[in-house]
Amino acid sequence: IGAASYANRVTGIARSARDTLTPLQRNLNFVIQCLVALMVVIAALQIVAAHNFGVAPVDALRFTLVIVTSFVPAGLVLAITVSLTAAAVRVGSHGTLVQRLSALESLGNLSVLCTDKTGTLTRNVLVVDRIEPLAGSETAAVERLAAYAAAATTPNSTLRAIRARVGAPAAAPRVLAEVPFSSARKWSALSLGRGTLEGSPSTPPPETFVLGAPDTLLDGADPAHAAALARVEALAAEGGRVVVLALAPGGLPAGDGRPQPLTAVALVAIHDEIRPDIAQTMRALSAAGVDVKVISGDHAQTVRNVAGRSGIPTAPVSTEAELTRLSGAAFEAAVRETVIFARITPETKKHIVATLTRQGQYVAMVGDGINDVPALKEARLAVAMNDGAQIAKDVSDLVLLDNTLSTLPVAVSEGRAITQKIYTSARLYLTRNGMTVLAIVLAGFAGLPFPAEPRQISWNATIGVVLPCMLLAFDVVRPAYTRSFARGVLGYSTIAGLVGGVVVVAASVLTDAAGGDIAAVRTVFALTGLHFALHVFLDAHGVSVFSPASVRRRPGVTALGAGLLAIGLAVPSLLPRMFNAAPLSPSEWMLVLGLPLVGRLLLRLYGPFVRGMERALGLRERSRR
Repeated sequence: IGAASYANRVTGIARSARDTLTPLQRNLNFVIQCLVALMVVIAALQIVAAHNFGVAPVDALRFTLVIVTSFVPAGLVLAITVSLTAAAVRVGSHGTLVQRLSALESLGNLSVLCTDKTGTLTRNVLVVDRIEPLAGSETAAVERLAAYAAAATTPNSTLRAIRARVGAPAAAPRVLAEVPFSSARKWSALSLGRGTLEGSPSTPPPETFVLGAPDTLLDGADPAHAAALARVEALAAEGGRVVVLALAPGGLPAGDGRPQPLTAVALVAIHDEIRPDIAQTMRALSAAGVDVKVISGDHAQTVRNVAGRSGIPTAPVSTEAELTRLSGAAFEAAVRETVIFARITPETKKHIVATLTRQGQYVAMVGDGINDVPALKEARLAVAMNDGAQIAKDVSDLVLLDNTLSTLPVAVSEGRAITQKIYTSARLYLTRNGMTVLAIVLAGFAGLPFPAEPRQISWNATIGVVLPCMLLAFDVVRPAYTRSFARGVLGYSTIAGLVGGVVVVAASVLTDAAGGDIAAVRTVFALTGLHFALHVFLDAHGVSVFSPASVRRRPGVTALGAGLLAIGLAVPSLLPRMFNAAPLSPSEWMLVLGLPLVGRLLLRLYGPFVRGMERALGLRERSRR
């Protein structure tokens, strides 16, 4: 009642906040926080140095802004947002509505997909196959079912299917009390006046009918109930959902207590058609390395039959009753190994999802009903069916518009592709920023004036990073595979930034030593950095100028890199006043064109070096296992 009601509890869960940061978001947040902290220190040192050397305040401010903009990869956020938005449009064309952009990256990390049975594996179009009377005639059983279905004030899909099969009663039943269906109870009840039909003689006490799960309502120790349960097993093995209509004398007990004793009146076998594309979808998810677990409130035999026809392994199976007897490590092991969970309540479903997440799995939950909301909120990725309850769609990250899981393999593939694009964008930005900042610091130690011209640095960022990232976002180019953020992004960017910084400052020092003025030093600084950044772009796409085979394999990327280099070097030279660029001598052009090639040659050693370290430490073998 009130705030303690199930509806209010679910609403509270739906409104609650959850930590939805993806692994990549956490990694990037950490990197940016470190960069900002370092930026504050170096910017402060630059201000102090400018004051000590008598640099004009305007120039000191310009130089400090160069350091600030070089440290913070602000364009990376834009590149990631554009990449995710473009991917959301592509995924949307396949019938998946993206309600949270970072959900696309979550798809790339997906390892376990938990799904309900009804409405996901099946079409949720319920049809009554048969009605088997257990007490009295079939006609009497049908009449009682018709009265029950007509009297229920909150009919669910099961009651609607029964109503469609048995039709309406001769007259409206006289309802005295009602207990609506609950997934936790797995039954509903109605107390009807004796005779059930309005206008007929009615004498107390009333009759109470209970409709629900047979294994919840019936007692196996009772011979009559045991026979009914045996028949339930047979019907469930055929893939149908089975409910029992039972009769109890008197009215409904107070609270949520179950009426007793119960006399089984009839079994109702209900069929739900398997989605035609579900087996192919399960194969595609398995090929993508995603494990599927079915979590259902239905009978174990029913769920097993549907799972088998859907291409999902039918064992191991665990039920709510079995799981409640376990705790600690035993429960963790059962959740890890079980494929099919049957007769599961919403709270246990949430607990299963939380346990899988705690075990290091990246869990997605597919649901369509109010009872799925707790588990949807617990999952790292929440997916809802378009025909599902509105509250389930509201809390979900993705909505399957066509009400079919067949779009998920496409979405998973797109999610993994977008992860690679973001890795590559981060690699380009972090390498370029690290190279620029390191070169500025090294130039100061070398006794050079501040070597970076803001306009030229902005041009470098546009040609060397922003345009390549936009091409990545819109699928013009495809990056080479990056295995992990730590090695492929942070490790590579650190080494490449170090090599690039040394190359750029070496070119600047040699220009200064050869008698070049400060304008020439700054122009060489900028153009050398741009040239090296475009080698990083080619390397991120599996192309090296020192590997003719890679050039032949990806001629389009090679031509694109060459075109960007030509534009990047030519425009400042053709518009020197706009970019504060100086005309370069042949020897200075040799530095701009030659030293980045030396740096790229050194960068080729990064991969073999890391692989050698992994072999020496035994990490490579463990990662393969």
